[in-house]
Amino acid sequence: MDLQISDKVLKQTINCAHNFRCLHAETANICPVDINIKGDPLFIRPLKKDPCPYLIVFGYSYHICKCPTRKELFKRYNK
Repeated sequence: MDLQISDKVLKQTINCAHNFRCLHAETANICPVDINIKGDPLFIRPLKKDPCPYLIVFGYSYHICKCPTRKELFKRYNK
């Protein structure tokens, strides 16, 4: 099953370097959320070393995801 995201959020995600693979069941490999502070920011654990324009390194061990689509996935599906 493919995941559904609003058109508004998809239009906000203008810098996706991975062609929205997180929304398709066969290619979804979503970075897990380590810490959630009311949905923004999402502190994640990156699964791959793929460059992502929405990933911000915070300190030595934390990564912040500012991707609108990733945040919506967390809100809707708790993923």
